[in-house]
Amino acid sequence: MGQNDATSLSNDARLLSENGVYTESLRDATTTHPEKYVYKEHSWHGFRIYSFVPSFLPTSLRVPALGYLLAILLPLFIVLGMMFLTPISPYFLFADVLLLIVVLIMSLGWGTLPGLLAAGEGILLWILLILPPFLSLELRHMEHVYNVLISSIASLGLCLLLSQIQYTRQQAKKSRAELARVLLLAPVPVLMARGQAFRVVLLNPVMREQFGIGDIIGKPMKEAFADADFQEIITSLEHVMTTKESLSIHEYHISRSTTTNHIHKEYYLNLFFQPVSCLTGDTEDIILYAVDVTEEVLARDKIEHLLRELNAFLDVIAHELRTPLAAIKVSTQYTQHLLTRLQRILDQQDLSADGMKLVLKTHKYLDGTLQQAELQNRLIQDLLDAARLRDARLTLHPQPCNLIALLRSSLETQRRLYPERTITLTLPTEDEIVVMADPERVVQVFTNYLTNALKYSAPTAPVSVYVTWETSQVRVSVQDQGPGVTAEQQQRVWERFYRVPGIHVQSGSGVSLGLGLYICRTLVELQGGQVGLHSVPGEGSTFWFTLPAIQQINISSQS
Repeated sequence: MGQNDATSLSNDARLLSENGVYTESLRDATTTHPEKYVYKEHSWHGFRIYSFVPSFLPTSLRVPALGYLLAILLPLFIVLGMMFLTPISPYFLFADVLLLIVVLIMSLGWGTLPGLLAAGEGILLWILLILPPFLSLELRHMEHVYNVLISSIASLGLCLLLSQIQYTRQQAKKSRAELARVLLLAPVPVLMARGQAFRVVLLNPVMREQFGIGDIIGKPMKEAFADADFQEIITSLEHVMTTKESLSIHEYHISRSTTTNHIHKEYYLNLFFQPVSCLTGDTEDIILYAVDVTEEVLARDKIEHLLRELNAFLDVIAHELRTPLAAIKVSTQYTQHLLTRLQRILDQQDLSADGMKLVLKTHKYLDGTLQQAELQNRLIQDLLDAARLRDARLTLHPQPCNLIALLRSSLETQRRLYPERTITLTLPTEDEIVVMADPERVVQVFTNYLTNALKYSAPTAPVSVYVTWETSQVRVSVQDQGPGVTAEQQQRVWERFYRVPGIHVQSGSGVSLGLGLYICRTLVELQGGQVGLHSVPGEGSTFWFTLPAIQQINISSQS
C-alpha cells in the first residue's frame, strides 16, 4: 500500500472513530493484532472456557494476569470488610450480593476462569471467615446454609452465562472490525450507510477517488450525494432498506474529477447494494460497492460502432452486387426466350439433329447461369438478413396467407430447378390453412429447408414434405435421406456460421455461409413459431418448423 493510501486509511479510521462508528473495533481493524479481542480459548468436553481482556482498559493493562489478580484480591477485600462491619451492624448481611457483583465484573471483563476463581474464593472465604464466628450454622438456622448454596449456584451460573455472552459480543465486535478492515482495503469502491438517514459510516479510498468526494463520514447520503447524478443511488438505498433485498445497477454512468489530480473522467460502474441485518432482522446497514466496467463498456461501444459501420458497408456492397446480378439474370432470361423462339422456327424448317443439340446445350448452359445468379443473390440476401436480425432492423409484414398454397408454389419452383429429383408432398385434409405470417419469409424458410435436403442427399434419394397438425399450430417437416447429424451437432446447426464438419454436398452447389438455418430459426420465432430437428447418423434428417394457424378451410366438405 502506498503512503497516500495508508494516510487515507488512517484518516478513515480516525473519522469513523470520532463519529462513534465501530470505535475500538475500527482502530484495531487497521492493525494486525486480533488477539486484543480474544486472548485464549479452551475446550473441555465440548464446553468452551473463554478468557479475554476488557477493551476499555489502556493497552498496557490489557493482560490476563490482571484479571486473575483482581479475582483473588476483590473477594478477599469484601470478606475482610464484612468481618469488620458485621460486629458494628448485625444487619449488614449482604456479602453474597457483593460477591455476585465481583463475579459479574470478572466474567464480563476477563472471562470464565477469572469469574470462577472469584466465585469460588468468595464463597469459601464467606463460609470460613464470616459465618462460623458471627452466624450459626445449626439446623434451626438452615436459611444460612440455603443462602450459601443458592449464592454458590447463582455465582457459577452467572459466571458461565456472562462469559459466554461477553465472548459472543467480542466475536461480533471482532467480525465487524475485520469486515471494516476488508472493506477499507478493498480494491473496488466501497461505502457503508446506516439507518433510515443513510448516514455514511465507512468510505474507502477507492470510493473517495472515483466518485470525487471528500470527507463525508457521519453525513447523510442525501446531503453527501446531493447531485442529480446520484439520485438513482439514493432511490436504490431506500428500496433496499424497505424490501431488505439486495439490488444491483448495471453500467451506472458518472462524470467526475479525481480528487488527486482533478482530471475529468467518465466512469461506468456496476453498483451492488447489500443489506446487513441486525439481530431483530431489520436492515441496519447497507453496503454499497462498485465494479468499474468503464473499459468494457467503451470497448463494447466501439465494437458496436464498428458493426454498424460494417452493416452499412454490407448494405452498400449488397446493392452494388445485386445490381449487375439482376442485369445478368434479366439478360439470361431474355436470351432463353429468344432461343425458345428460335427453336420453334427451326423446328418448322426441319433443322438437323446437330443444330437442335446445339440449341438444347445452349439452353442448359443458360439454366446453369440462372441458377448461379440466383445462388449469388441468395448469399447476398443471407448476409443482409443476418446483419439486420442482429441489429433488430429486419421488418416483417405479417398477413393472413394460405400456407398450403405457399408450400405448393415453392415446391413447384424447386421441381423445375431439379427436374430429376423426386419431391413428395403430404397434406392434411384441409384445402387451406391460413396463418398470420410474412408470406415471403415463410417461403424463404421452406425453400432453405428444401434446398438443404436436396443438397445433402444423393441425387437418386427422394425428399418428403409433410404438413401436420399440432393442436393450434401447423407443422411443416422436410425429410431427407442424407448422412444425418449427431445429437451434439443438432444443437449447433442453428448457430450463425456453423457448418457441420464431415458433411459434404452430394448434389448442387456447395457454396454456403452457414447462415441459412440461423436465419430460418429467427424468422420462425419472430412469427410465433418454433423450429426443430430430428436426425439419426446414417439415416437422414427431418427439419421442421411450426406456425400458429388462425383458420382451417375444407372446401370439399363445404361443397
